[in-house]
Amino acid sequence: MILPHVGGEVSAVNGSTITVTQRDDTTATINVGSDANIVVNGDAAEVGDIEVGMFLVAEGTKNADGSLDATRVHAADEGRLGRDGFGGRGFKGPGFGDGNGGTPDATTTPDATDSAS
Repeated sequence: MILPHVGGEVSAVNGSTITVTQRDDTTATINVGSDANIVVNGDAAEVGDIEVGMFLVAEGTKNADGSLDATRVHAADEGRLGRDGFGGRGFKGPGFGDGNGGTPDATTTPDATDSAS
């Protein structure tokens, strides 16, 4: 199941409320509860680590007023996009995806217990 989500550039942070400017230049309000899973630049974080200018995606429950009560928040500096941010291990790292970082461990050798004969 895909939860409602909101994303864009952070334009304001006021306590546990974050405002983002979306791609279509509209704004969205995200309410971040104390139990939300927050990742900033690939690391577990707190809402206070999110700064204006970062890019953010949040998922959770959409309210009647259009705001989102976030259960997961992922933010990254623009310079980190594609590395630990969006498109890199960020959405498969802590808080999103399978928690394995989405990156194979190149230091281990695959098991050869299953053969395709």
